Order: sequence, then structure tokens, then C-alpha cells
Amino acid sequence: MPTATATFEPVITKTMHLEDSHTLGVYRKHGGYEALASALEKTPDEIIDLVKRSGLRGRGGAGFPTGTKWGFVPKGTDKPKYMCVNADESEPGAFKDRLICAKDPHQLLEGTLIGSYAIGASRAYIYIRGEFAHEARILERAIQEAREAGFVGKNILGSPWSCEVTMYVGAGAYICGEETGLIESLEGKRGWPRLKPPFPAVVGLFGCPTVVNNVETLACVPHIVNRGWEWFAGIGPERNAGPKLYGLSGHVNKPGVFELPMGVSLRELIRRGGPGGPSGEGSDPRRRLVSRDPGRRDRHPDGFRHADARRVALRDRNADRHGRHDLHGARGMDHGAVLRARIVRPVHSVPRGMRVAAAPSLEDRGGARRGEGSGHPPLGDRPDRGKHDLRPGGCRGLAGARLRQEIPG
Repeated sequence: MPTATATFEPVITKTMHLEDSHTLGVYRKHGGYEALASALEKTPDEIIDLVKRSGLRGRGGAGFPTGTKWGFVPKGTDKPKYMCVNADESEPGAFKDRLICAKDPHQLLEGTLIGSYAIGASRAYIYIRGEFAHEARILERAIQEAREAGFVGKNILGSPWSCEVTMYVGAGAYICGEETGLIESLEGKRGWPRLKPPFPAVVGLFGCPTVVNNVETLACVPHIVNRGWEWFAGIGPERNAGPKLYGLSGHVNKPGVFELPMGVSLRELIRRGGPGGPSGEGSDPRRRLVSRDPGRRDRHPDGFRHADARRVALRDRNADRHGRHDLHGARGMDHGAVLRARIVRPVHSVPRGMRVAAAPSLEDRGGARRGEGSGHPPLGDRPDRGKHDLRPGGCRGLAGARLRQEIPG
């Protein structure tokens, strides 16, 4: 890793601690929209090549190379092109995009405008989650500030390029976080994913070429334009470079969003992001942070990555009380512990008016011992009844045959 995490300086969250960091004045005071002015002096192909060389990948989960995605947009077409910003952050425990929208919306807007210029789009849509009412109001004010300052609208910064930015508030559907479901929702339809191909870069919003990028992905673009692709590629591992926002929640001393290079280990992330590691680690030995390797049991007797004391205590208490491990305590356990759980035999349902006749055990079916003491003739004497036959007095499958043994009468 070229850049050590010990000397890493925040990039995306650098000014988020400042008062009124969401305003245009604070953003411009720290170099805001200088990258947009620099990008307008270059050609769109130069911007795409710059992002390709930087190694920026999508921060929404898929990790697809951003510059390559922009390059898929056809250039020789008369159809309008669109840039869509995916701010529909609906995954449980994910709140990094929400932080950018609330604390530094102009960073997102600048990256959106640069991306729109690179693909030749004259309109951009920001699709934000419906539950983010506070962030939506902040983002709406930021768009208005940028429009009044000449960064959004016609002839941006005196150039021949124009671009409008519109915010669209979703209705809370989780599937609209998928890019084609987002496009369907923007068109006023039910938010269902589309079949691919064709891909959105060719047939997207309103049947036109469209690029859908994550909030954090676009927030990285102004820094790449300002500092160069070499600087960005020097952060984190090769071919997956740059800073990354990590969300920590649960049993850590300091939950929140922390910025570190790509490729940081989970152990270092928790140690640096949450000083002291898991909450209560010093007082309870079962709350220590360990590595989980199903092939090695010498690291921790339960194979936990992070042993939660309450869950371990409840599991051990139930095991002592009932002499077994039940399935309710299986979450977080290793594969061996799950296999030791009690297995409940599945039983088919029986329709009303039907009954399940007695049947021999599964071990005795089909042989010479079949029917001894059970009152049933061998299977060879009853060719009309199949394996899953059900009739008054008959059996429904092997599980139904066992039901009589469990429920007499």
C-alpha cells in the first residue's frame, strides 16, 4: 500500500467538521468549484481518461471502474444524455452518502457537474431516499446556491456548455437503489429492475444514454481533477485506489463514518475508527476482537470475529439448560456450531379429511422385514400406490409415513 494509513489525511471529509460546511461560502473558501473550472478547460475525453487512470471504482457496492463506465456512453448520437446520482442509500447500517448530502452537498454537485460534462449530459438528476427529508432540504438549497452563482444552468462559468440539476425524492423503495430500478422510478413507473442488456449507458432514462453513479463516487471526482490521477492512484492498493468512507455501528466505542484508504483491514478499521476496539473489550474477555478462520480453532474456541458477550452468555446458558445448542443462538457462530444444532424433521401438510396410516420405519422399508408386526403387506403387493400417494388411510410421502409414529391416532 503506497500510502500508509498512519499518515493518511482525510480528503472527502476534510471540511465536514466546520460550521456551515454545507454552504457555498465555506465550500468555495476551501477551493470549491475550482475543479469544475479546470475541467471545462479540458475536453470530455481528457476527463474520462483522467478518471480511468486514477483507478476510481464505484463506491455503491459493485466496484465497477468509473472512467470505463463513462466511456460506454455513445458519442455519435443525437439523443440527450443524462447523469443520475444514486443517493437512495437504503442498506441497513449504511449512512456514508447521507453524510455527504448533509455536510458537503456542493462537493457532490461539483462531481456531478464534472461527470455530466465528461459524458456530454445537459441534465443531471439526484435521486435521494425519501426518508432523508433533512438532507433533501439541504441539497435543494445547495442546488439553488450553485445556480445563482453560475455553476448550474446555462453557459456554466462562461462556457458554451449548459447543465441543469434536478433533485428527485424517492418513495422509500429499497429496490430503487439498483440503477435500472432507479431509472424506472425517475420515469414515473413502478421501481422494478430492467433486464440487461441493453445497459443504461446505451438505453437508460427515457430510452437515452444514461450513467448512474453513487454519491461517494462523484465526490471523489473533483479531487482527482485538482490533484491528478497519480495522487489518487497512490492511495490504497493497486487497481482499487483512493480514499473510502467506512461506516461503523454496533458494539464499538465510537460509531460513525471514518475515512481511510481502500484496502484497510477490518481490524485496523475498528482500532482506528473506534478507539479501544469493541465496546467493553477491556472489562470482558469475550468481547475481544479476533480473526475468524473456520479451518483453525486455536484462535478462538467459538471461531468468532467479534464475540458479543451477551449473545455468547445466552447461548452458553441455553446449552447448559437443555444440553444442546439451539438454532436461536446460531447467528455469529461457526459452521461447526450450526451443525451441532438440533435438526427438526420436516413434515408435509395433510389435507382436511385425510389421515396418515401407520407405516414402518425408514430403515425397514422395501425389504423382507417390511410389514413384520405392522399389518402392511410388502410394497410389491401394492403396485397401485406410489411413493407420494395420498388417499383415505394412505401415506403422503416418507415424511407423512413418519407422522403416525409421532402423533398416534
